Amino acid sequence: MTRPWPTALFVAAASLLFAARVLGGDLTCDLDRVIDGDTVVLRCGHGEEHVRLLRIDTPERRQPGFEAASEALEELLGDGPVTVEYEIPGVAKRGTYDRLLAYLVVDGRVANVEMVRAGWSRRGGCLPLT
Repeated sequence: MTRPWPTALFVAAASLLFAARVLGGDLTCDLDRVIDGDTVVLRCGHGEEHVRLLRIDTPERRQPGFEAASEALEELLGDGPVTVEYEIPGVAKRGTYDRLLAYLVVDGRVANVEMVRAGWSRRGGCLPLT
């Protein structure tokens, strides 16, 4: 006699893993537009996603360096695919204005880190060492 619970347990676990990947896993998107040096709008499979880059703070509109930081981020992200990675893998979090909080990776480079290295961010606390 087979026991149905191992199969049911497997299906439940697989469903949870799938849901975590789809709802909270890394995304691959395309750049739609740069709002400023630390905020972008991406085109993802489910539509537009406003993303705030984690752990950086670049000049805001009407501050010195705003346009240059925005252009630097746009050049860094380019027009290829952008991978959205979360601070806690698989756990999507949102911040102010319902923006997704994330690291953006292009060609193996973390844009958040590169913006700090280039001097566009006034802080870079606890950035990943990639």
